[in-house]
Amino acid sequence: MRKINRGNPDPAFLKFASQKPVPSWKNLPPLLRQNITSQLLSEQDGLSGYTEKPIQENEHIDHFRKQDLFPKNILDWYNFVVDEHGKDYGADHKDKNVKMGDYAKIIDPIQEDPHNFFDYMANGKIIPKKGLSTADEEKAKFTIDIFNLNHESLVYLRMTIMQMVEDCKKGKIPPHDISDCLKDCGFPSVIEYWIVACP
Repeated sequence: MRKINRGNPDPAFLKFASQKPVPSWKNLPPLLRQNITSQLLSEQDGLSGYTEKPIQENEHIDHFRKQDLFPKNILDWYNFVVDEHGKDYGADHKDKNVKMGDYAKIIDPIQEDPHNFFDYMANGKIIPKKGLSTADEEKAKFTIDIFNLNHESLVYLRMTIMQMVEDCKKGKIPPHDISDCLKDCGFPSVIEYWIVACP
């Protein structure tokens, strides 16, 4: 998970959202939905806003604050995060398990910088960053759990990328070039962390 720098709303979306009475999400025109999904996904560099895995299919706009719990945020541009459907992690896992009171314990990647909360182990697991306050450590742990960020498939992908970083470093490839070589693999936070962390 990393910080999402969300850009300005699509003017056509603002026009849609400003209608009276307030329109429902299901009435968002398909072409507009497609356009804003493309914009949001571009701002996320083609990656899941929660896992950093490249999105290749089944993309959808997730409401970080779940629609049925926060109806006033349904058309909030800064509540949108693109992710994949049909996974045992990320948005789908969050939506199956989150409750109203949980949001104070979840890192919001649009409003906060997840980089300040996580470290990455050689076995591919994501853990709370060393030196966090008790409250921030609990927030990091809860975020890992609510998005199931240590799902075995994500752990395997992160571990594989770490090994590629190590191989590049053994080959004396400069850090900037390592990032460029692996940019299509996703997980940029893992790559950046492991460039520094691995010996």
